[in-house]
Amino acid sequence: MTTARTGAGRARTGRLLATTVAVAVGVAGGLSAGTPARAGSNGQQVYFDWGPAWGRATLEGTNNNGQYVTSPSIYLGATGYGALNDWWWKGWVTVHFYYADGASRDSRTCWVPTEQSGSDWTSCF
Repeated sequence: MTTARTGAGRARTGRLLATTVAVAVGVAGGLSAGTPARAGSNGQQVYFDWGPAWGRATLEGTNNNGQYVTSPSIYLGATGYGALNDWWWKGWVTVHFYYADGASRDSRTCWVPTEQSGSDWTSCF
């Protein structure tokens, strides 16, 4: 009987250990998977949707490194929407709009926060 009990006890201990490990892995995995992505903390990417249809835009202002820069041209679609991935801005940024033929349309200036929660993007209206 001692052997049967020892075997049953070992099996029970093995199941308990396996369950404990599975729960620990699940909790750790849940913690890492549930952690929200951190939004930009030293500048934001900028988008806008009021440019001229089929036109283009450029942005100028201070980037995340504190340098005053001008972006490359951003081509706009039929809705006038534009966004520039991987260019990070902070402070006052000016957006210059051009019609499809290259003629200047207008410029607008907006404030881009250094940091914000929930997104790496801010709209410039």
